[in-house]
Amino acid sequence: MFSSKSFSYLRSGCSLGNSINFRSEAHSFSTTASDKYARKQESNVVELAHSVYDEHGPSSLVPVVVTHGLLGSRNNWHSMAKALNKRTSRKVVTVDLRCHGDSPHHSYTDYDVMSDDLVHLVTNKLLLTQVCLLGHSLGGITALTTALRQPRLAQCVVSVDISLMSKLSSQPRDYIDKMLSIRWDPTWNLAAVRKLVDSALSETIDSPSIRQWLLMNLVKDERGSVRWRLDLHSLKNNLERFKTRTDDNLIYSGPTLYVAGGASDYISPVDHDEIRKQFPNSRFECIPEAGHLVHMEKPQEFLDIVTKFLNGLA
Repeated sequence: MFSSKSFSYLRSGCSLGNSINFRSEAHSFSTTASDKYARKQESNVVELAHSVYDEHGPSSLVPVVVTHGLLGSRNNWHSMAKALNKRTSRKVVTVDLRCHGDSPHHSYTDYDVMSDDLVHLVTNKLLLTQVCLLGHSLGGITALTTALRQPRLAQCVVSVDISLMSKLSSQPRDYIDKMLSIRWDPTWNLAAVRKLVDSALSETIDSPSIRQWLLMNLVKDERGSVRWRLDLHSLKNNLERFKTRTDDNLIYSGPTLYVAGGASDYISPVDHDEIRKQFPNSRFECIPEAGHLVHMEKPQEFLDIVTKFLNGLA
């Protein structure tokens, strides 16, 4: 979830006086019964690729399950997952959402089916009865949605620079269109393709860190050809579905932490009261000068905040 040419920044997003309300009207309605039926008919659960970080071995502490943002992957969380495991002694599981990373591609996706995928992984594959859900951006809304729909499964939620009040801009479609338009010789090696793609992306994206983040999605397939591992066509076709939710009347009363970037506009302090209507046990932290990629731009500050929150749970 992006806004502006790279991300839309506020100079002091941690301050109420310098923040603006980005409430999205598109989040204010639910799908009809026929829409829900059509979604269930079109979609089914996919087996999500995941990695487990468990340096400490068996523990009675509830594991942490991490979901990445739109156009990201579990690889974005490798270093942070290792650090969280070390600092909290909790098992950490990083997940590739459908159409991302090494997880299967599918023609249909929305928050509900991504939540279904996540619940299936946690309960049927990992055989866990309770987890702490931590998600960034798209993954944050997936985590919040899962907590609302399956409150007993979630010991807590950590939402990174996103809330259910946040607005999805037109920028993801622009990024995806640009990524789909780039062509390269299939015989080129990965380094050459990344150089070409980085140059092409720089026409749309100023930030080198965001371009490098997107370039992590370039991989070699079994034939040795370089490709995007994202299902860019499916994500583009389903982007509008990320503007709707079906859980407006649900409440999750468990501990919920929102970690905002002070230079990002995705979580506005003026929305805190509205957020608490569905997540009454919420607390808010803001990391000054961090943009939307909070955990990548200010990793130590982010790690300290999340560690304190997780270690403070009963």
